[in-house]
Amino acid sequence: MATSSVDRLDQVPARLALLFEYSPEATLSDARVSEEMRTEPAQTVVRELAQQLARSPRLDRERFRGAANEVRARTGQKGRALFHPIRVALTGRAEGPELDLAIPAIDRGAELPRDAGVPPIVGCRERAEAFVRALNGK
Repeated sequence: MATSSVDRLDQVPARLALLFEYSPEATLSDARVSEEMRTEPAQTVVRELAQQLARSPRLDRERFRGAANEVRARTGQKGRALFHPIRVALTGRAEGPELDLAIPAIDRGAELPRDAGVPPIVGCRERAEAFVRALNGK
């Protein structure tokens, strides 16, 4: 994930920022993102995602695909209408690396011990829950 789409070593921190920097409030302060995420279909996707992740173990690639398929089945959303709200809620960004790479990296990072030498990483379950709270204005 860190080496794709970078040409120089000094670009790596920006590429990995989505792992360490997460603020749903900051994400929702972007007018374009906020407009989309305030729609009922996007909110339904995010709320269903949060419910799925609340009862799921940490996500690897296959678990992420399974969770996304379950959200699709429960909401009827597909394509961009499904995956863009998931991306925004879990990465805090409107664009970025493939979710199949980013989501497992986030959850692997969340499981690192505190003495691993890296800043703490907020896991996908916690990100989805925080995003729903931010949508609700709490």
